Amino acid sequence: MTSTVSRALAAIVGGYALTSLLILAASLLLPIAGLGQAESVLAASTAGFLVYAGIIMWAYHARSATDAWRLLAWASLPPMILCIVFYDGYAR
Repeated sequence: MTSTVSRALAAIVGGYALTSLLILAASLLLPIAGLGQAESVLAASTAGFLVYAGIIMWAYHARSATDAWRLLAWASLPPMILCIVFYDGYAR
């Protein structure tokens, strides 16, 4: 029972956090590729729905709940670093 609850939390909470980081990183990087700021946020948010669904399915497919949490933590590091590097004060 605990493993099921942990997987559900990994899928819902961890998946939401990772998806949010990926959307933020994509919306910061897409203007560099030539998209406008509004278009990049819209494109990243739209793609985020598919990413979130994939993360949820993956969390239940992992061998154990610990593996799901571990990979979610490791997968969140690259977009977190990209957000720190490429953030230049959009929120003013």
